Amino acid sequence: MHEKAVEAYDSILRELLSQVTERLPEHEFRPDDTPTADDRPVAKVIGSNDIDLSSFRQNVTDYTGQNTACYFVAAGRMVGLHGASHRLLDRTVSRIANDPEYRDVVGSKFIYDRAVDWLQQMTVTPQQESAFTTILSAAAAAAVEDHEFWFPLPVLRVDVTFAIGPVAFTRITKAMMDDLESRALSNSTPEEKFGFARWRALLQGTAAASVAVRAEAFLARQRAEEIVERSVSILRLACPAIMNMHMWAPLRSEFLDHVGTATALQIKCGSIIGIQTGMPEQMLSHWTINQAELERQSKRIWRAGHELLAATRNEFQEELISALFQYSRSVLKSDISERLMYVISALEALFTKKGEAIGQNLSERLAILKPPPAADRIAFKRLVDRIYDHRSAFVHGAKSVSETEGLEQFMIDAWTIFVFVLNNHSKWQTKAEFLASLDQHKFSASTFTTRGMGAG
Repeated sequence: MHEKAVEAYDSILRELLSQVTERLPEHEFRPDDTPTADDRPVAKVIGSNDIDLSSFRQNVTDYTGQNTACYFVAAGRMVGLHGASHRLLDRTVSRIANDPEYRDVVGSKFIYDRAVDWLQQMTVTPQQESAFTTILSAAAAAAVEDHEFWFPLPVLRVDVTFAIGPVAFTRITKAMMDDLESRALSNSTPEEKFGFARWRALLQGTAAASVAVRAEAFLARQRAEEIVERSVSILRLACPAIMNMHMWAPLRSEFLDHVGTATALQIKCGSIIGIQTGMPEQMLSHWTINQAELERQSKRIWRAGHELLAATRNEFQEELISALFQYSRSVLKSDISERLMYVISALEALFTKKGEAIGQNLSERLAILKPPPAADRIAFKRLVDRIYDHRSAFVHGAKSVSETEGLEQFMIDAWTIFVFVLNNHSKWQTKAEFLASLDQHKFSASTFTTRGMGAG
């Protein structure tokens, strides 16, 4: 970092050190001693001797989840920062995290934690003076390393490894799970073995999206999730459920633990006499990608998607990729109304501009992408108008979509349009240029004449 910045940050941390105070009474932890707390299963009893108080932190958050105070143990007391002092700490951490030296490899959480560590160290042993930025630099150098993350994708099976953008889609093998079991369960309890068997059932044979990131661990995980979500969004464009409004697919890693857990407890006289589980309704149960499927979908979608992710994108391509991400999320939704909202909002983002009549321009621009005759384009425009009205009734009037006439065809046409634009993503530089080319096509018909037209 720049020398002046280093001096400023160290000065602020020394100022904050002088503002460390005892914990506010209203921030004291009060254990839950209500009767409901007793019903929670106990996995392990932890006593006072099991807790390293030097590593204990208490964060206080507001209703948005933002930290407003942080406390730690010093000389047997809970002390820390709150109020204006904590806000100054937050602002300083954000500024450091945005510095070019740290921006790509060290996250704000890492810097925040090191700042609290430094405050605790200086509170406990103030005679051991050391500059915060020196401590942070050494900690960052030790923490930044290469990480590889795999994110399991429920229902997806792959017989061949392939890449979309920087993400590789591969399979979690039996050998990998066997190796984990041999290392993790060498001296395990029956309960631990049972728990591992459950994870094996969820993971083994499942496809995973894998990516390598260089950063400290917490930021690396965040960056990996962002990168993977972009590539998975392109992957989902070829999902068998993407055009089927009656089917959805849990093609996201956070769905892993929920697949097949639609559960009902059967009760009699206050006792559980049965547990019924089953696959959620209308969920795609499996999607297998073999070599033939890979070649077919690569030609139609994934090759263009890979190029788009790997490219230095212009303004139009950024707009396109954002719209594709939004559109592909529709396949994650089981409710037709919610799903339609994602599809329409993605189309709006790409095919309309601020300040114009959205509904009319959307239906007209989509219709002119349909091949002639004109009667088919007019029919499709009317269909889009009707579907848009359904979406508006849901968004603005909380009325679920009940009429599905034409919706199946609309889902197919929407997918076709997105894939067409994706495969032509290099044709335009800006969204304005893209919309202008559509409008020019719309108004490029020959001069209107009544010659040859019969009497009304």
